[in-house]
Amino acid sequence: MSFLAETVISLALCATSVAVMLLYRRLKNLGADLAAYRAALAESTAALNTAGAAVGLLVGEGKSLAITLALRIEEARALQARRPQPSPVNLKSVA
Repeated sequence: MSFLAETVISLALCATSVAVMLLYRRLKNLGADLAAYRAALAESTAALNTAGAAVGLLVGEGKSLAITLALRIEEARALQARRPQPSPVNLKSVA
């Protein structure tokens, strides 16, 4: 009976060892995947920061352009107000 019990315990120990090795491999692969995910996340963060800086630059340039355009429109209106307006032509009297 002792031999049978030792055999069962030995088989259970072998099965447990195999299961532990398989789980160790899985954990090792997950660790490698985690490193890849972290690298991808870092790259994504850097890309988003660069895109944010570009959008900020575009907003600043757009604001500057809008201010310059508004000033030019005001200048054009001032010039137009200073020009004498031609008298309207009556087309019936010309014909």
